[in-house]
Amino acid sequence: MKQRMLSFWVMLIPVFSFSQGIQWANGLSWEQVRQKAKEENKYIFLDVYATWCGPCKLMDQDVYPLAEVGKVFNDKFISIRVQADRSTKDAEAIKSRYEDAEKINSDYKVGAFPTFLFFAPSGELVHRASGGFNVNKFISLANDALGQKGYIKQIELFKAGQYENLDLRQLAIAARYAGDASLAKAIATTYVQNLDAKELIKQDNLYFVFEFAEQEQDRKWAKEVCTPKIKSLSMEDLASTQAIRFLIYAAKDDSLAAKATDIWISKMTDSQLFNKDTLEYVRMFLHQSSDKSFQVLYKNARRVDKIMGKKDWTVDALSNVISNQEFGVPTFNPAWKAIKEGKNNKSLTDPDWNNLNYTIAKKYGSVYAEWLQFSPKISWYNLIGNKKEYITNLVAEMNRTGGWGFNGMVLNNSCMEVFLYGKNKKELQNAAAWMEMFFKRNPKEIKTNAVGLDTYAILLYKAGQVKESLQWEEKATQIDPNNSEIANNFAKMKNGLPIWPVGFDVVN
Repeated sequence: MKQRMLSFWVMLIPVFSFSQGIQWANGLSWEQVRQKAKEENKYIFLDVYATWCGPCKLMDQDVYPLAEVGKVFNDKFISIRVQADRSTKDAEAIKSRYEDAEKINSDYKVGAFPTFLFFAPSGELVHRASGGFNVNKFISLANDALGQKGYIKQIELFKAGQYENLDLRQLAIAARYAGDASLAKAIATTYVQNLDAKELIKQDNLYFVFEFAEQEQDRKWAKEVCTPKIKSLSMEDLASTQAIRFLIYAAKDDSLAAKATDIWISKMTDSQLFNKDTLEYVRMFLHQSSDKSFQVLYKNARRVDKIMGKKDWTVDALSNVISNQEFGVPTFNPAWKAIKEGKNNKSLTDPDWNNLNYTIAKKYGSVYAEWLQFSPKISWYNLIGNKKEYITNLVAEMNRTGGWGFNGMVLNNSCMEVFLYGKNKKELQNAAAWMEMFFKRNPKEIKTNAVGLDTYAILLYKAGQVKESLQWEEKATQIDPNNSEIANNFAKMKNGLPIWPVGFDVVN
């Protein structure tokens, strides 16, 4: 099943936490906090966190308790906390503040944890930031808010074109988390355009561009804004792991990345090349079978597998390149384009699978042909909407890979596809057996993985094993009682109702 966005709610912790660090206030509604700030002429500091958030826990442990932090915040701020996830252990006081939490989430569009919101005594938001901070930077946030140098003021300066002294990188991230995508993109563009080309390909900026290139339209932006600077660099400048990653994931220039990779590999000694870290990068930079990166792995498969400590690591690494070159580019991509342009997918003719298998075996060996016997079919039949063949080959690939290597997320998603579109009871039972094996190998997941248990349960239910399925679905509801999708599934299962798409009942 798919996980949904969490609802947000407020938990104001005990009235005062007497320590050298921040003293947290409690006992007031959000409106009362704002009123208190006006009366006392104090700023408000609001920490939005989640119980599962690592950086939030580090702030709790390493920053909030410190005397120098308390000295700044306790004098000038009313400090409160907002918890962003729900628990079965919630007290009534927490539940009573759900409406406040919804308003905070709606008004300030919190998109990451922790998020720090700073308000003037008037109640106006003056500063915001997201992520973990060290002590000095965290105190600087407070001082910026007090000194009218916060987020809101910085945005005003940027819009006025006065951004010479602004930290555009952090401002773009803050705008993104504030929910203003177009403004964030404008700031990010200005930041990139003002970078030196060699600075652009450094790791921090690489991650920055990636953060703004999650969606397809954003990837186009990344390519357009980065390419002019990338083109100005020499091949020697580009022959590094960071630059090559930038070429692949930001500039989207596989051809240039392949050339840079060849130079990068050529400069290495044998011992530099054949070590685990370098080989991971080589795998990341694979493009075509003619590239040096491909040939290094292909010609040294046994040695590489031994270094990586995994049988068939090399075959797995190279198979995506082979599949794309022999099937994706000549067959799948044109079909996908035709469907996108409105062609009826039922009019497309199936590839000659025997010929594809023969070609791969002849060029690369029987091991690769066997490895790729199902995955192209999975892609093809899913594309053209032939769910019967799609599921048959998906289950066959799960069997070949041993349940996708028992990778929990991949296995769960694959088994969900079998549940949704499978009509064959044996295939449903097969997928359920892989989920069962996953839980046997990972017993702790039985107590925490509500999503996986739900998938396992509904597979059993559709396969006709109703009694057993209800037992597992009940466990899923106990782990995550606030998950409406699991609750709805359980309710329908208890009443014998179908929970799969219309037209995909079990027929054999």
